[in-house]
Amino acid sequence: LLVLMLGGLYVWQKLWRSGYKATLVGGAVLLTLYGLYSLALLNTIAVFVLLASGLLLWLYKTLTLGEPIGISRGCLADGISSLGLAWLAMVVLRDQFGVHQLMLVLLMVWCADSFAYFGGRAFGRTKLAPGISPGKTREGVISGVLMAMLVAVIYSHHFVAPLESLTQMLVLLIVSVLVALVSVVGDLNESKLK
Repeated sequence: LLVLMLGGLYVWQKLWRSGYKATLVGGAVLLTLYGLYSLALLNTIAVFVLLASGLLLWLYKTLTLGEPIGISRGCLADGISSLGLAWLAMVVLRDQFGVHQLMLVLLMVWCADSFAYFGGRAFGRTKLAPGISPGKTREGVISGVLMAMLVAVIYSHHFVAPLESLTQMLVLLIVSVLVALVSVVGDLNESKLK
């Protein structure tokens, strides 16, 4: 996960043309965050605060999605905090629920993103957010959400726990829809930065 986050940080600094030093600084920040997380494991309130701050950052980005942004050093700090909090969330998910739950979330995001692209190419007619990402369509989002739901059911049934009740299935489907929609907002934020 650290390697993935450092790769993400490298892409982020290239987006802002901030130089390799930004990757080194960001890597140091990520390692510091991981150290703080390791200490925070002793305190569930600290873990909650870390995750809540990530949620607040995501909500802020969602609410300001339509607003223009300017290039500034704050954008690099935003990237470091976003990646650091995402990394910590994945580590908490793995630690608290296991590797298969983490893989399930990642697969839902990857499938939602991939099939939104393919579904949008095949069926896309209605633009989702033309001012931010002219290629994204509502039909693409629906395709991505449907695939995330399908992958969630198949992977969960085979690797997490057999789905034995309608309630379990319903909860899993609701979670998969939410994960897919959150990933769409993340993708729109990335498009906004580009």
